[in-house]
Amino acid sequence: MKVKHLVGAFLCVLGCYACSSPKTEVQSPDGHIKMTLTVDENGKPFYNVSVDDSLLIENSAMGFTAANGVILAEGFEVKNTIFSSEDETWTQPWGENKKNRNHYNEMAVNLTNEDHVQLTLRFRVFDDGVGFRYEYTVPSVDSLLITDELTTFRFHRDGTSWSIPASAETYELLYQQQPISEVETANTPFTFKTADGVYGSIHEAALYDFPEMTLKQIGHYTLKAELAPWPDGIKARKGNHFTTSWRTVQIAPEAVGLINSSLILNLNDPCVLETTDWIRPLKYVGVWWGMH
Repeated sequence: MKVKHLVGAFLCVLGCYACSSPKTEVQSPDGHIKMTLTVDENGKPFYNVSVDDSLLIENSAMGFTAANGVILAEGFEVKNTIFSSEDETWTQPWGENKKNRNHYNEMAVNLTNEDHVQLTLRFRVFDDGVGFRYEYTVPSVDSLLITDELTTFRFHRDGTSWSIPASAETYELLYQQQPISEVETANTPFTFKTADGVYGSIHEAALYDFPEMTLKQIGHYTLKAELAPWPDGIKARKGNHFTTSWRTVQIAPEAVGLINSSLILNLNDPCVLETTDWIRPLKYVGVWWGMH
């Protein structure tokens, strides 16, 4: 009887712990894309992306490193999670489509560590992909020297990719078709097709006052974010409160779905102009640099 009571008590405590642990999973509005956050025993955050219950990106690292011993990538505990949704249709004054639907489910995970660093990992999951960004507050310092971004995209399986080599100076390079595992470096957008037939593209959105991201192979179908540096090697100079650009993965069952996706537009900030009535569409014929 004592053994039964002990087992029952253990199960009860375990159940209460599970109920009290913040949920860190969010799905697309149609339910076929799922994004999950985990934090390991060292307080390092990792994310996973599944499509139709099949892993696409697994156990991928998150975070940044900074000079002067500021810890931005480990020792974190999840404090709470806030869920929200959006479904709106907006009009853009210029672009491929006049109307765009912005439909997503959001998960904002609030974490802190022993250095009192406050980090919000904000995830948005659309029917055509995912986006996530970092929102840091570091009260112990006035400014930060960011030395590296630790974000990775670790594919569950190898696949085919189309990309150009990473360069902070030019995008006028030849595209290469090669296995994901053989890519050494790449500029974004980095387009791929998995062995399961899922098309995708890694890119970024809302790139304001932040270095652009390229990708570097670090093994086992894993691409790591590389930020364009300043001449002294520092990647970014930020205040003690900063928000990064969005890291994005567009997802589609066919390649044309990547072209028709408005995910990047939806993650960019809304137009700040009070009126756009003065904008008139025009047609231009000529050499592209004649427009500058």
